[in-house]
Amino acid sequence: MTFCAIKISVVIPCFRIGTFLLEAVESVLQQVGDFEIFEILIINDHSDDEATLHALSVVAALPSVRVLHNIGPRGSAAARNCGIREAKGKWIVFLDADDWMLAGSIQSRADAARSFPECEWIGGDFISLHRDGSVDVRGRFESNLESYPFL
Repeated sequence: MTFCAIKISVVIPCFRIGTFLLEAVESVLQQVGDFEIFEILIINDHSDDEATLHALSVVAALPSVRVLHNIGPRGSAAARNCGIREAKGKWIVFLDADDWMLAGSIQSRADAARSFPECEWIGGDFISLHRDGSVDVRGRFESNLESYPFL
């Protein structure tokens, strides 16, 4: 059976976190599977630091990346909402500017969307990498299922 490629919009809120932004975008661009990364929308939440402004200018030159600007600092929720309003893809994937996606992340979501066509929301767990270099073996939600039984 052949699947139609799902068009994905990735929304990345960004506020004074330019040191990690390029890695976040690269982790999206490295995703492969039965989907199309239609666009990557980076919402600058009024960053004014040199590192972030430089990173924004670098990623703005990448294919399928658009940098949008919030009017004044409004927070990550407002930045995500700005991205939602601008997104043109069938599905929207959120990623924070200081995070990155593991290989297969978007493919797992695309598989879930195809398996459950009535679903309207798909979430994923995340693994923490600590400053000392240690990594949590289990995801945050997986290790706290008693607090998040609906996940």
